[in-house]
Amino acid sequence: MPFKNLADAVRLRNHLIHVLNEAEIESSSERRQQLLTFVVAGGDFSGVEVAAELNDFVRHMAMQCRSFSAADIRVVLVHSGKQILEREVGPRLSAYPQKILQRRGVELCLENRLKTATPDAAILSSGVRIPTKTLVSTVPSSPNPLIDTLDVKKESGRIVVDGHLEVIGAENIWALGDTARVPKCG
Repeated sequence: MPFKNLADAVRLRNHLIHVLNEAEIESSSERRQQLLTFVVAGGDFSGVEVAAELNDFVRHMAMQCRSFSAADIRVVLVHSGKQILEREVGPRLSAYPQKILQRRGVELCLENRLKTATPDAAILSSGVRIPTKTLVSTVPSSPNPLIDTLDVKKESGRIVVDGHLEVIGAENIWALGDTARVPKCG
């Protein structure tokens, strides 16, 4: 599933509700585990946010289920770097959200890439096969073509912002996510 806009977020939410309902009535433990495994590809801002929100959502929903619990849920974030968000905020600042995700139960599969996917699994460049019915891709990230039409400072097609995400040279305008060129901190 791609994750680029609000429609993708709504589609993902509906899919998550569907697979959780399916897992609730699934008699095969192997198939249930596949339904309860969620893979997010991409450890940039979008991927980290999706993994965190997806993790919170499915674990909260699991509290209403009788045939499985939050402990049965597996959320995996696949990222090619040594740390999540390292290109966006640098290694020192990226360590904090990485610890938070891990504490909340998100598995980090670092220095790895999504190689391919089947209807039943995510297959990584290392050869690891993760059985799942939910794969969310936040890569490659590219800004909306509308960004090209805006008369603001850009680098590599992204709007240049300050540390508060305010657009450089514009008052009361902010940019974030894949549209913004966020300065590295720390």
